[in-house]
Order: sequence, then C-alpha cells, then structure tokens
Amino acid sequence: MLEVKYITNDKGERTDVVMPLSDYIEILEEIEDLRVIAERSGEELFTHSDVEKLLKSDE
Repeated sequence: MLEVKYITNDKGERTDVVMPLSDYIEILEEIEDLRVIAERSGEELFTHSDVEKLLKSDE
C-alpha cells in the first residue's frame, strides 16, 4: 500500500500528493511498462516452440 499524504486548499479539496520518492519511482516504472505493452500490442506473437526452433537454427 502506498504511503501518501494529501495537501488541501482552503476549501478542503485535495490539490497535491506527497509520497516517498521510492513509491513515485515505482509508479513511473509501472507506467513505462504499460506504455511499452501498449506500443507493442500489434506485434506478432511467437509460441515457445517457435522461439526454440529459431534459436536452434542459429547454432
């Protein structure tokens, strides 16, 4: 669970978040992973056996 603190304005509305830097970096890494997944979603997939055949043919 993330450890976050909220900063509010004079109306009590949340305007900012304070969290440990390590949590922030972890979130950024997860966002980057999701970006790469989305970017590669149209790529052709290979079965495990196809990859093994490709690797063995390079020997």
